[in-house]
Amino acid sequence: MKNFLIAVFIIFSVTVLGQNRLDIELKWNDIQSVSTVKDVNINFLTFAGSTTEYKYGSLPVFIKQLTPPSTVYTYELEIINEVCDTLSYDETQIISDRDLVTENFVLEFSNDNIKLLPIKYNDKGNRLIILKSFSLLSYLVPVPEEKLNKNIEQTFADNSVLSNGQWYKMGIVNTGIHKLERSDLIEMGVNPDNIDVDKIGIFGNYTGMLPESNEKERPDDLVENPAEYVGLDDGSFDDGDFILFYAQSQQVWRYNPFTIRFDHFKNIYADTVYYFFTPDMGTQKNISIEQSLNQEPTIVVNSFVDYLAHEEDEENLMYSGKDWFGEKLSMLEPEISFSHTIPHLKKDKAIFVVFKVVARAYETSSFKVFINDQVVIDSTTISKVNPASEGIYAREAMRSVTFFANNNNLDIRTSYSTSSNSASFWLDYYLLNFERDLVFDGGQMAFRQPSATGLGNITNFEITNNSGNAEVWDITNYHQPHKITVNTNGNIDDFTIATDSLREFICFDGSSFLKPVVYHEVENQNIHGIEQVDFVIISPEFLKPAANRLAEIHREHDGMTTLVVSPEEIYNEFSSGSQDVVAIRDFMRMLYKKGAFSNSHGYLLMFGHGSFDYKNRVPDNSNIVPTYESEESLRATQSYVTDDFFGLLDDDEGAYCSGELDIGIGRFPVKNIDEANIAVDKIERYLFKDKENLHNWAQTICFIADDGDNNLHFKQADKQLVPIADTLNPGLIINKIYSDAHAKVKIPGGYRFPEVNEKIESQVNQGALIVNYTGHGGLIGWSEELILDVPTIHSFDNHNKLPLFITATCEFSRFDDPEFTSAGEYVFLNENGGGIALMTTTRLAYASANIILNMRLYNNLLKKEDGKLPRLGDMNRMAKNPSSTNFLNFTLLGDPALQLDFPEYDIQTLSINNKDLTVIPDTVNAMSEVTITGRIVDETGSLLNDFNGYLYPVIYDKASVYSTLGNSQGSYPASFELTDKVLYKGKTTVKDGLFSFDFLVPKDISYNYGFGKISYYAMDTIISNDAWGGYNNFIIGGTDETISDNKIGPDINLFINSRNFNDGDQVENSINLIADFYDENGINVTGSSLGRDIVCIIDENTSNSMVLNDYYSPEVDTYKSGTLQYEIGNLEPGLHTISLRAWDLINNSSIATTEFLIVEDETPVKGVYNYPNPFFDNTTFAFRLGSSKFTKAVKIEIFDIRGQLINSLESDFGDYGAYITELNWNGTDKNGNKLKHGLYIYKMYITDTQNNTTTIQQKMIKLAE
Repeated sequence: MKNFLIAVFIIFSVTVLGQNRLDIELKWNDIQSVSTVKDVNINFLTFAGSTTEYKYGSLPVFIKQLTPPSTVYTYELEIINEVCDTLSYDETQIISDRDLVTENFVLEFSNDNIKLLPIKYNDKGNRLIILKSFSLLSYLVPVPEEKLNKNIEQTFADNSVLSNGQWYKMGIVNTGIHKLERSDLIEMGVNPDNIDVDKIGIFGNYTGMLPESNEKERPDDLVENPAEYVGLDDGSFDDGDFILFYAQSQQVWRYNPFTIRFDHFKNIYADTVYYFFTPDMGTQKNISIEQSLNQEPTIVVNSFVDYLAHEEDEENLMYSGKDWFGEKLSMLEPEISFSHTIPHLKKDKAIFVVFKVVARAYETSSFKVFINDQVVIDSTTISKVNPASEGIYAREAMRSVTFFANNNNLDIRTSYSTSSNSASFWLDYYLLNFERDLVFDGGQMAFRQPSATGLGNITNFEITNNSGNAEVWDITNYHQPHKITVNTNGNIDDFTIATDSLREFICFDGSSFLKPVVYHEVENQNIHGIEQVDFVIISPEFLKPAANRLAEIHREHDGMTTLVVSPEEIYNEFSSGSQDVVAIRDFMRMLYKKGAFSNSHGYLLMFGHGSFDYKNRVPDNSNIVPTYESEESLRATQSYVTDDFFGLLDDDEGAYCSGELDIGIGRFPVKNIDEANIAVDKIERYLFKDKENLHNWAQTICFIADDGDNNLHFKQADKQLVPIADTLNPGLIINKIYSDAHAKVKIPGGYRFPEVNEKIESQVNQGALIVNYTGHGGLIGWSEELILDVPTIHSFDNHNKLPLFITATCEFSRFDDPEFTSAGEYVFLNENGGGIALMTTTRLAYASANIILNMRLYNNLLKKEDGKLPRLGDMNRMAKNPSSTNFLNFTLLGDPALQLDFPEYDIQTLSINNKDLTVIPDTVNAMSEVTITGRIVDETGSLLNDFNGYLYPVIYDKASVYSTLGNSQGSYPASFELTDKVLYKGKTTVKDGLFSFDFLVPKDISYNYGFGKISYYAMDTIISNDAWGGYNNFIIGGTDETISDNKIGPDINLFINSRNFNDGDQVENSINLIADFYDENGINVTGSSLGRDIVCIIDENTSNSMVLNDYYSPEVDTYKSGTLQYEIGNLEPGLHTISLRAWDLINNSSIATTEFLIVEDETPVKGVYNYPNPFFDNTTFAFRLGSSKFTKAVKIEIFDIRGQLINSLESDFGDYGAYITELNWNGTDKNGNKLKHGLYIYKMYITDTQNNTTTIQQKMIKLAE
């Protein structure tokens, strides 16, 4: 980190007498803009090397690592010598998150990092000031004793109680006393006649959502709860016998001593929580009794504080974050009402009420609250939103007041006031605290009195009992309730008890008990007992066949200890059986703390799709393995989704997803077993290499850069990433596809780079180690010009040549939207190719921070830990540490335990033309024959004399210089180099680890002198090992005039479909061109000189000629001969000619031509598609019938992803029919309503003029308008 910062900031460091001074200059960039999936625009500032922090949104932050010499020291910081600049008022007004700026520069030191927000407001608060240069003073000081002595003790059970016996989960939805009878046990599946009642037990540990901070206490494993066992004294569970136990529902209330109020905490992960029943592993733990004190009370209580809350979580406005909102109001529907009856309300005590609302309006709006027709909350302003700049989707407003009520009924009415019919208002929640007389009318009643709490207080609670017999339990500790003895005098029950701290009670008379709503048998499990594991896979049961197969693959291939565990198993032992993402983190933390990852850093795979909806409110939800959503749900710059939370395992980490990754984490975004098997199949093909997929495609790293933004993305790729990659291994081949180096074409609705589209698709299909994109992007592809889109991703056909995709862009792989599959997910899920994995973005990301992580990935690509190359999870972990909240938007979609396809061994060049390479670089000339020798070596440089197979050398001319074109406003032409001129590709025998080969340097090279490059790839065909290497210390230039020229071009033999073909034969309509070549002066397939290519021409149509250099394969151990195969595909029936022209290396050419006949085929339908796809509001269906048939009628049925028919289109073309047919659709259902965005399926029923009907099914994507 330190070296990088020195590179991007101008920093001078001076140390004087224990004081360290850094002189820093920040290089600020122009204001940049980006748009989110909800069309919220973000305008943000950056400087070279800036990053972001969660609490500052999109504002740029300066970070520098500074590690104290000991853990007993820290640093105090001071800024001096400030040089500032002031933005204009107009510039200030468009900066997003400016409301997070204060009147001071914010400076802090934490986790060995200096963090500075170098932006503040001027004295008037209307213009932003940026810090351009400053001196930073740091003073070494002792850590305060209270922090130094902070010791966090977290212990974990050695084994889970669930490891033995019988267990049943009981679903709880209401808080209070629950009753289990004989019939309930039978419903569970327990035979009450066959149990030992002394071993019955009720277990659970739910206290609300688990704390995210590792520093906070939490329960571990299930604990037995006291209960009242009635009628079991005779040793049997008979009719009339029962168990009473207290259970807490999902919503908990906690007292805040600072506000003197009770606040509610709704469980965002689960509506049902669980307690556990066991017939054989408990101790029949009976509830204890606390005697009422026989002493004078200091306080007498005959009233209590009660509360209620209303919160309906119906809508997540940005499809992101934890917050959901309830009832929606608008200008047309501006009011909503609620009613509550509060028994025995104390009308002389004020009622406290809180209302929290949100609104999305482009002008200021307001709301009011009426209770019993009286204004309780007067007109409260809700700020407007500005989607063009602020990045805020909706604004919050919160009001709390006190009021008095004159009866027990509260009629609450909320009204929204706006003048805009596009404005929307949502109720988040309201809650009330009020006081009631301590009167019990029967059933159950919980009560508490904070005013009675105090050191030494003895409180007498007087209950007016209108019910008769009543029992009181102390439920202060949910899981250790106990009975309180009660004194009865007439209809007054009372007890006296110490109230040094707040205590909670429940009174009940047996007339009304609660029941569990569901029972589930639980199989024995014991993930607490795990002692050793390398790779954890969290998978639901229905995906476990594929997950287990992946685990076995890593056991076999890597010798890993693997574990496949379901989310439910984790919840059972860590969150009392209910869903909670913190339980997954706590499980991984237990393994980490126990040293279970001792043989590795540990890897975690979330084997299933995630969702922003934890509770299945969205149709066809895909919350298969949950992910972590941010606290923020309204501000795009602070909202994210990440799996990093599950790897924050140290004591001081976890809160708000803060900390540094301790393990490697990845996710398979799969929704069903078919997708899961596709993902595992790809991993298996990638790992178990054979002769079919062993090849040099995995030596290529392709850098793709967007245009515009003052050449920002071009510079990031070419000036920051390529220089790192270029030095990693001499065998690496760097390709560059820079959009601005190509012609930009205007089309209806925008611009495109058609050459770039073609090059990207070609590169992926040819295979690469890594495909790296920097630039703008979104859910449906890369860049505004869509240089990569979903249809192209679907067409990828690189079955055994799968690259890692690195995408430094926005939202390309948002994996938590169940209603929309992102482009990045399609890359991963492509059955026929795509990517082996993606290191990719899921939300808004910033180029300045993206490049830091991107550079770290390459810095660590070949960096060994414990003698081993990093796996994908290691690469992700190392790139994200030191941490930044902006990195949370990067995720690994893929297998974290997978190692990229680096060849195992190295290749060394021994000689060129028998000259010693250690003395003077050799020079090779055009038209000279060159001999190169080398060897295959292991990591120590020792010869591998048992390596036998083939070497594939590629010789390159000097790097060529190209230039960008400055297509976009704000961009400008810039030059770059690319080593792309191939002089020779060959295939040579490797025997006993040694090789030698000859090649002829083409006549058409650049005659100036410069360094060339050799890239090697070798494979052992016996044991399927491979090797790589390169050499670049030789010079190419000039010409060798001694070679003789026979003026004769290559011999060419042409075949169609097989070598049994004879000129003029009839062939099947799936044309495979085969050609054999021979020439004493070699075959020119370099593509380095204009027109000197292998060119195919069909039917003398020169305008559609095809260059087939890439399909030429040389014969082994010679450059003089080779073969070519090329799949042409289908042609129209009839007589055709194919001509093939080829050149030798000294510019002699020849042409071969053959004829063949194609008979009429019977393909029923051709060219079925819809365009555009994806589409916004209109798309056109097109098709034609094969065999020159005509369409009489067509019917198109359109279905949603659930299979429901939403619309149908029909057209009749008459008895004569139509040859090419198109139908337009406006994206509506059968009632004319616009459809929401998502995936749709259409079936096309096509009837020809002979009344034959053909059915075709296809998919299409509708985008959000």
